[in-house]
Amino acid sequence: MSKEISKLTFIQLPFLAVCILWISSLSEVSGTVLTARNYRQAEIGRLALLPYPKEVQHHSGTLLLSQDIKIICRDTSLEEFVPELKNSFRSFPTQGEIRLELSLETVEVPMLKEEAYVLDITPQKIGIKANRVMGIRWGIRTLQQLLELTETPFLQAMTIKDWPSFKVRGLMHDVGRNFIPLNVLKEHIRIMSAYKLNTFHWHLTEDIAWRLESKKYPELNQPENMLRDPGMYYTFAEARELIAYAEMLGVNVIPEIDMPGHSQAFERAFSTDMQSEKGSVLVKELLLEVCEELDVSTIHIGGDEVKIYNKDFLPEMIRLLEEQGKQVIGWLPGGNLKNTVIRQLWTGMTQPPENIPAIDSRHLYLNHNDPLSGVVKIFNRQICDVSQGDPYRLGAIACIWPDRRSLSQKQLIQSNALFPSLLALAERIWQGGGYPEYSVNMGPEESEQFQAFRAFENRLLLHKKKFFQAMPFPYVRQTQVSWALIGPFANHGNLKQAFAPEDFTKKSYSQSAMNVRGSTVWLRHCFHPYAFGHLKDASPKSTYYALTKVNVSKAREGHLWVSFHNPSRSEKDATPSEGKWDYKESKIWLNGQELAPPKWSKPGREGHAEAPLLDESYEMRPPLAVELKEGWNTILVKLPVGAFTTKHTRLVKWMFTAALVERVDGQWEALEGVEYKAL
Repeated sequence: MSKEISKLTFIQLPFLAVCILWISSLSEVSGTVLTARNYRQAEIGRLALLPYPKEVQHHSGTLLLSQDIKIICRDTSLEEFVPELKNSFRSFPTQGEIRLELSLETVEVPMLKEEAYVLDITPQKIGIKANRVMGIRWGIRTLQQLLELTETPFLQAMTIKDWPSFKVRGLMHDVGRNFIPLNVLKEHIRIMSAYKLNTFHWHLTEDIAWRLESKKYPELNQPENMLRDPGMYYTFAEARELIAYAEMLGVNVIPEIDMPGHSQAFERAFSTDMQSEKGSVLVKELLLEVCEELDVSTIHIGGDEVKIYNKDFLPEMIRLLEEQGKQVIGWLPGGNLKNTVIRQLWTGMTQPPENIPAIDSRHLYLNHNDPLSGVVKIFNRQICDVSQGDPYRLGAIACIWPDRRSLSQKQLIQSNALFPSLLALAERIWQGGGYPEYSVNMGPEESEQFQAFRAFENRLLLHKKKFFQAMPFPYVRQTQVSWALIGPFANHGNLKQAFAPEDFTKKSYSQSAMNVRGSTVWLRHCFHPYAFGHLKDASPKSTYYALTKVNVSKAREGHLWVSFHNPSRSEKDATPSEGKWDYKESKIWLNGQELAPPKWSKPGREGHAEAPLLDESYEMRPPLAVELKEGWNTILVKLPVGAFTTKHTRLVKWMFTAALVERVDGQWEALEGVEYKAL
């Protein structure tokens, strides 16, 4: 690895290394082992690593840190890491020489041995050993995490033995619909590598535009054949640059040329569709050109959301790519694919096929998630319906599908909560485990599920504070927030009908109350019954209320994130009308005073794919300014629903967000110094 690349990676982006959180003194009882099974109960053993390693064993003694470091590579293939390792120690004073050894030797682990490593820190030296170079890279990432923000010039002696639970751990960007500059993609790949995510899925072609250069058929890249960002595409030189850059960071790039669907850009350029005789010839030539120009091991061919009338089309394209030595991936559900093709699962009802390798993207579409509960849902996921991978259950790729035009690169990142979501995925897919249901719920406070998420949230927010201060990171602490869900009340389709909780003199109700946690609460998930909110048998024409009390030591101004619908970035949801929060007649009160919705930029605007979202989501607009009185404050939320699909909203999201926040170092954070309780 060149010095230029190592500086770009570890100086310009210091958040590549994540920090260590010392909760108590540096001493530790020798021999204590924290495994994946007990790390949650031990509050992750004082380390704020993310993803958390499989095994951590603390020893007595500490290593004095110094920038005077002697790096010994027991294999010449490891010398590429020397510049970045020296950079990692540059901030420490010169106080004696440190010895750091890198070696390729046997590390016994139950799976994925090529990515396993052992990091051993003693008072005398640091050692990283692994079966393969990739394992050395991940061991270095963990060491950098320990070094970057330790508050003292010491590291405690310890041994970390680590390996991933799944082989494929990735992110997909759809640049066909909305072009993303190369430098932004590099930034995201750097962050992926920092958190041991190893796969970048590059969706390059769409109905909107063909974003990969073709020297043979340059008309594909002409501005008149693109419906958004005209003339914006990646040259083969730029694609090779990104692929090489990602490889240096341990990230594999998978380009996707979608076929035969999602190909109207192709049709505009050639006046024929892909499945025609002429189209098939053209696609083969384009695939051969990609194979000649780009050194990649795997190519994705899409194959979904299209009527297949030429049954030979996909088999012929698969045969061509396999003859070129490429592994092929296709979507499931999708077209007629051979058993040699890896399936990428994308709908909630789809099950991993028997004896065919699969990658999980079910309920990992970030464009459908809201920032707060989306992190919970990803953390809860059980990848490929198993606790750990095998030759047929390869891993997962989180996807962003911006069918709706994006307003800006910042909006693309912020509205899809890219960075908190990536960190949640990194934790789950490396650690394994998870829970079988697709759920946005944290579980009861006393449950292992809730305790595990709270421990993860602590680390997530530390990473936000230390490494993402200048970047969109719309997640705040929410495990401390509790609500009473009161209902149901039958509204018979009258969404404005008032019920007992709106009488603020009442102290109790005949309807039952359910205690739930979080600042975003789903009553019914829009993908029910494949994903769950708190009401598994939710009925239309019903009204619920949510109530929480907030204790403040003295009167103060606060700010409140409020929302009753998180518009999917792939949908055509209408903007609420003037004076309304949504199209469900939702309301919110603070201490008996109704809070008015914001002044929408485009009130009542019908949804359109080419009309960017503006301020419809709470994370894209300033929070409400509110006055909190001394003592207990009451927040009451009204949640009516008529139907689960309407003319304004295809996917009605029966949910709400209410989060008290304050500005800290340029980011919104949960309001500190307050106490929450439900009924």
